Amino acid sequence: MVFRTLRRRQFQKMIPQKNMKYRLLIFLLVWVLVIFLLFTARLTTNIGYPVSPIQHSIWEQNPELCRNPHHQVLLNESDYNDLSTVSTVRIGKVSILYGDPNPVYERALRTHEVHNRIHGLRQFVLREQVVDGVWNKPAYILSVLLDELLKPADARLEWLLWADGDTIVLNPCVPPAKFLPPDPAVHVVVAKDANGLNNGVFLLRVNAWALELFAGIIGYRHYRPDAPFVFQDQSAMEHLLLEDRFRPHVAYVPQRWFNAYHAFQNETLPPERIRRGDFLVHFAGRPDCQREMEYWLGVAERHAPDWELEFYRTGYPEEIVDFWNAWYSNTNAEINVREEEKTPQG
Repeated sequence: MVFRTLRRRQFQKMIPQKNMKYRLLIFLLVWVLVIFLLFTARLTTNIGYPVSPIQHSIWEQNPELCRNPHHQVLLNESDYNDLSTVSTVRIGKVSILYGDPNPVYERALRTHEVHNRIHGLRQFVLREQVVDGVWNKPAYILSVLLDELLKPADARLEWLLWADGDTIVLNPCVPPAKFLPPDPAVHVVVAKDANGLNNGVFLLRVNAWALELFAGIIGYRHYRPDAPFVFQDQSAMEHLLLEDRFRPHVAYVPQRWFNAYHAFQNETLPPERIRRGDFLVHFAGRPDCQREMEYWLGVAERHAPDWELEFYRTGYPEEIVDFWNAWYSNTNAEINVREEEKTPQG
């Protein structure tokens, strides 16, 4: 009887050790998978699709394009939306377009190419499937991040702008640098829709924090298989951004800034729907996506002056100022609350 009790206790002590070994094995397997994906994604991207060099902004060659040639300091101008300068921030735009040839998606990509030339963005497009389904997206972003971080700091990109393949640029005059946060502690700028986080379009700072985030996204479904994955990689990103090590570095901005949804023009548009002068339109979850994209491609390819407004003529400058003023106000209030909680009560 004593012998059986002793064996049972020894077995119970072994269980945590086995669990620890199992978790360590899972962790190592996830990182092996990440390294494999990075290596494969780089090979796939470089075969037949060379990465374009950083282009000089057309604004530098023709200052009258997409800006006010007779600029004066406006009442709504601030450090957040300096309307008189061309940004020197190095930004790359990342997308995926693979599978059977699709003229609609190729035309959509060309609207981004025009925008890239105007603002000197480097374009990255994954043209071959590397892993299963939508998980190609975080794998490719992680690959681009790693490639950039291996470069000297003064040669690497500073930000990445991700854009899903079902997005169409309607106003190429909108500089993506205007959406960058004035707070250096913010590393990702993204929007939410009615379902929560939508990562169809977002801005990501190129740093070690971003590398850790996207390594976590890729491994999330393997490391936490019981977590809800309604929107797959998007759900993984949403869950991770709620964790303590990531949450303080996220800014959730108005959806219409760079992730507006399809709508036909009328006077009762919801706030997340596209309006004249807006940057782009995103067709997330649309059942008749291609037909709607063809309609908006017609708008984009006409280059209509009532859509391609100079940035200073859009509603963005005031909205950007109002948002970041509120951001700092809320952030300072949260800091004050935390400091009060730490102060011992006398």
